[in-house]
Parts: sequence; structure tokens; C-alpha cells
Amino acid sequence: MKVINEQLKQEIAEREQAEKMLRESEKRYRNLVENINDVIFTLNTQGTITYVSTAIEKLFLYKADEVTGKPFDFFIHPDDLTLVLSRLERVLAGDALPSEFRVIDKNGEVHFVRTSSRPLLIENQLVGLTGVLVDISGRKQMEDELREHRDHLEEIVDERTTELKTANEQLQQEIAERKQAEAQLKHLATHDYLTGIPNRFSFEESLKNTVAKAKCGKDGSLLFIDIDNFKLVNDTKGHIAGDHLLINAARIIKENIRKSDTLARLGGDEFGVLLEETTVDEARLVAEKLRKKVEDNDFCFTNYGCFNLSICIGIVMIDGSLNSQKLLTLADTALYAAKEKGRNRIVLLDPNEETTTRLSAINQLVAQVNMAIKEDKFVLHFQPVVQVDNGKTLYHEALLRLLGEEDKLISPGDFIPVAERFGLMPQIDRWVVGESLNIMRQNPGLCLFVNISGLSLSDESLLGYIEEMITQCGMEPSRIGFEITETAAVKDMSLARRWIERLKKIGCRFALDDFGIGFSSFSYLQMLPVDYIKIDGAFIVNLDKDPSHRALVKAMNTVAHTLGKKTIAEYVENENVLETLLKLKVDCAQGYFLGIPKTLDKRDLQDKA
Repeated sequence: MKVINEQLKQEIAEREQAEKMLRESEKRYRNLVENINDVIFTLNTQGTITYVSTAIEKLFLYKADEVTGKPFDFFIHPDDLTLVLSRLERVLAGDALPSEFRVIDKNGEVHFVRTSSRPLLIENQLVGLTGVLVDISGRKQMEDELREHRDHLEEIVDERTTELKTANEQLQQEIAERKQAEAQLKHLATHDYLTGIPNRFSFEESLKNTVAKAKCGKDGSLLFIDIDNFKLVNDTKGHIAGDHLLINAARIIKENIRKSDTLARLGGDEFGVLLEETTVDEARLVAEKLRKKVEDNDFCFTNYGCFNLSICIGIVMIDGSLNSQKLLTLADTALYAAKEKGRNRIVLLDPNEETTTRLSAINQLVAQVNMAIKEDKFVLHFQPVVQVDNGKTLYHEALLRLLGEEDKLISPGDFIPVAERFGLMPQIDRWVVGESLNIMRQNPGLCLFVNISGLSLSDESLLGYIEEMITQCGMEPSRIGFEITETAAVKDMSLARRWIERLKKIGCRFALDDFGIGFSSFSYLQMLPVDYIKIDGAFIVNLDKDPSHRALVKAMNTVAHTLGKKTIAEYVENENVLETLLKLKVDCAQGYFLGIPKTLDKRDLQDKA
């Protein structure tokens, strides 16, 4: 019995100890549960709340005893009720599923909550479920704000995408316009604007190829053709009639040579023909055929009447012994000899003998030029270049004249080609620069541009002389500028670029003259850092009447402005042309309508720019 009592006491002590530990554990659990911010709850199998932690008061303003014994769905948002009840059924069926839904607190405010619940088992018997309610309203608000922000960003991205698309379309259009303008300029590089046949630059390149073939035994021939009395037609009937004549003359010549032969307009009323692999007799036959076809053709035009034209032809054979420049000189001499004999003639020039008359005339002109250099027989005339939009003078161009016998003025078109042929231009250019600087020192308000010959570009001493003169004269270098022709620049790009860069370095300005008649590549224009592009006057004379000329001038003006260069239109002879230039946004103009070339007059030469 004593043993039994001791065992009983021990069991009672152990049970008391276990109950004590259980109470302490329950106390810790309750403290833990009651101090958690989330709501812990239990439901029976009918969905009635059997327990809820005090956190419900902080989150949803209900006291625990206010909800205990009530169905779980009494404070669930009506729109989420079906979802919640279906989830509870699945949990009671054994699943443990999280869910998000809305509840309504005691004040009627809506909260977003997330619940995680699982079945509640006692001795393996389902008695309900237990779970946790977490208030995620703040997160929902943040998600909504983020969603709104994301939507706003998407709207911005869409707007930017649309803007970029529009900008890209505009860029593509600009590129297309530039390509079109470049294509037009490239066409100008190799073709005559009026007749559509190759121009002089292209012809000279073809001549070099023919010379190369001749060195391999495939001789050819070079024909220079000039229309007799063409100037008379131009002067009496006007430029339009003259243009019609040139177009039709080119057509007749082209129709009567082989496709393998080359026809080009060399300038004015002068054409060149290259006959591949021909003998002397064959060249004569072709020349005679061309002469006869032109002579027999009646050139009739509405409003201008009919004309009976004739041509002179100079022939030089190409056997590979002479270079292209020498052949051009001889062909020109042969043509001159044909014209001296009268109209409607053909002359075949033997490269080993030149026409005495032609040589005599050339020698006489050379002597006059040499005498002018020694005895100061040159004269400068000045023509204004004005701004199209306001009429103000930008600068004056210094134009050279030669005093001949009895002080009669000789046009530069007569003596400069001879001076270039005999290497006299560097001396002449030296005089022009020196005289221009002297005149500018005496007239502080005067700005001048001086023409530099293509041959002078190879004279390094002349470049040094000009740099020294400008530096030492103490004058603002920006008052003087220089012009070189497009043809001269293209023939030796490196020399032209060196001149431009060195003179611009000391402050001078530069213009590219006669632009549009011989440019061989649009890329050259990008390589030359000139300030002004002077559009050749052939495109300007009938600008107000000729849509094709307007299109070409617009293209050249667009490209020049794109490259940061200003444009100058030559040969402006009436108000209509000037108004057309204003519409095309050409920067400056020069021509008889704006001012004829004249000697120095302080009243006329005061620069207003």
C-alpha cells in the first residue's frame, strides 16, 4: 500500500508539472498570437468563427468577442463572397490554399487581405480550419500606383515612339531629298544641262581613255565642231532660239555617229566628237557626213522662223604620241583654221604642223599679255555681289581687263585662255592680288573677291606671296576673298584644298565659281571648305521661265545650305529672275541687273554689308 501511495504521489506531481508546462506553453503561445499584427482565426466545419486574435481590433476595428461565434463571411466584401466560400470548402476538403479577397471593417472601409489556411484536426478528426489574415491594402495601393505609373510610362513610351517614328520618317524624307539632289548633281557632273549629252569634263576623261587605247594600236580621231554664226542667232532671236538650235544640232550629230563614239558639248556652240578606231579617211568621211547633214537640215521653230545652219569641223588624229591636253589644243587650232577659211569647212590638222595664221594670232596675243605684265597694262573692273533678301552689297568681284592697242579693252575670254596655255596666269594673278590689296587699302569700306586661275594653284610661291602680302598689309583678312572655278578645283583636289585651307586660316573667304557645269562627284563639294557656291549663270539666265533650271538651282541651293555654305547666283539680268531667286532662298546674286562691272568709283563701291 505504501508503495502504491508513493507511485500515486509521483504521478500526481508529474501531472501537475505537465499541466504547469502546458499552461506556460499556452501563455507563451497566446502572448505570441496576441502580439502578432496579423489576425489568427479558427473556424468550425460550419464556417463559424470559434477563435480570433486581438489583432482584429487594430486592423478591422472589431473586438474579438464581437466576431466570435459569427459566420466567417459576415464581414467579407459581397463581390468576393463566392470566391472565399469556394476556397474554404477546398480547405475543409484537405487543401491548404492561400487566397486574396476584400473585407469590410467596422467603419465600412474596404481592406485587401491575404489568407493562408489549412484544416484543423484533433485526433485525426476534422474539426474546422485555422488560418491567418494579413492586411495587404498598402501593398495593393502601391501596386495600383505602380500600375498607374507603368501605364503612364507606357503612354510616354508610345508618345516617344510615335515622335521617333515621325522624326525617322522626316529623316528618311530628307535623306531621299538629299539623294535626289545628289543624283541631280551627279548628272550635272557628266552631262550638259541643255542638250543632255556629256559635258566637257566627261569628254576629257573619255579622251584620256582613247589616248590609252591608241598607245595599244587602236588609233582614233578627235573632232571639234562649231556652229557658224551662232552668235548672230542668239543676238537677233534671243537665247531661247539659240538653245533650240543647240539641242537640234546635238541631235543631228548624235544620229550620225556610232553608238561607240562619244559626243559632248564643250561649251557655247562648240561640240566634240571622239571616233574610236578610225583611219584618217574614215574620220574625213564622218566629218563630211556631219557637215552635210547640218547644211541640208532646215532648223524651224515656232515664233522664231527657219534657219539654214552650217558647221566648221577641226580634226586631229589620235595615235598615242600626244597627251589629251595637247590633242585638245591642236583640235582647237584645227577648228580655228577651218573658221578662218570661211563657214562650212573641215580642216584636218597634222600634229606635226600648225596653222601659221593661228600661231601668228596666238603669238601676238601672248606678246600683248607679256607686255601688259611688264608695263602694267591690266585694268580691274568691279561688279557688286548683293544679298537677295535685302539688296545690300556683300562684296565686289575684281574682274580683269587687258589694255590693247590704243588702250582698247580686251575681254578676258580672249586673252586668259592663251595666258593659261602658255603658263602666264600665275604672274597675272600675282598682279591682280597686289593691285586689289592696294585699292582696298585706299578704300577701307571695300571688300573684294579675286579670281585665281586653275594653273596658279600649282604655284607654291604665289600662295606664299599672297599670304605674306595679306599678313603685312595690316588689313583685316576677311575683307578679301578668292574664287576658283569648279573645274579647276576638281582637276587637282589636293592643291585646291591646300589653297583654301591656308588662306582661310589667316581669315580670308573662299568661293567655288561656275558650280554645276563640271562637278564629277558630290563628295568633292564636301571636301572643299569654301564659304560660297556660285551657281553657274547658264542655270540663272532663264530661271524665271525654265522649270528644269529652277529644279536644278533648288537642288544645288539645298545641298549647299545642308553643307553650311551660302549660294550666289550669277548672270542676274532682270527683276523676274531676282524674285525667283528670292523664292528659292538663294543667298546672293550678281549680274547686270544689279550692277555692271566698272572701274573704281567711291560712290558706287561703298560696301553696305
